[in-house]
Amino acid sequence: QFFISDASLPENPVQGETIGIISNGVCLSVPCAYWDETETTLIIGRPEEISEPAKPLFDGTIPTHSGAIVFSDSELAELLSYPVSDAVTRIQIWTDGLKFPERMVVAIG
Repeated sequence: QFFISDASLPENPVQGETIGIISNGVCLSVPCAYWDETETTLIIGRPEEISEPAKPLFDGTIPTHSGAIVFSDSELAELLSYPVSDAVTRIQIWTDGLKFPERMVVAIG
């Protein structure tokens, strides 16, 4: 799994028995393929750059007071930082439909 949050790295949502995208209002926990089995392709862009035909699996917002969204691993190591301009940022996520997705699309903004 990986996390999407403001760059200030608030407390991550607890991953429970359910496998899926979990939000605690300030951070998202997102399942992905196991690193030792296959890679997960992650496509990130603004909504106008993304053209997914289906409804997103997740469509919500997180506070982004720092001006950046961070993608981090389960040990909170930063994988990617994405600049944003608003104090609250909309996040939409699509996957390939697998329990542990190998392809994920994230629209930010």
